[in-house]
Amino acid sequence: MSPTPPPIWRVTNFAAKYIKMFSTGQLIFAAIFFIAFVIVIFYSYRKDIVLHRKYYKGSLYVLIGFIFFIIFLFVVKEFLQR
Repeated sequence: MSPTPPPIWRVTNFAAKYIKMFSTGQLIFAAIFFIAFVIVIFYSYRKDIVLHRKYYKGSLYVLIGFIFFIIFLFVVKEFLQR
């Protein structure tokens, strides 16, 4: 009996199987597109940061409220299942 491979091997084997679907040119294009997309998004955000501070003031509190609400729902669900 051979020992079972570690989990990381299964992940890389899974990725290697699906990378073969794309040609080298397609993978290079995807990488360049992703890098360019991230740069453009970052640049746009930096350009509009003054407007974001003006119009979205207090939105952090709304986000924190949603997070606490989701945690509350999870706690209630766990409590009711026991």
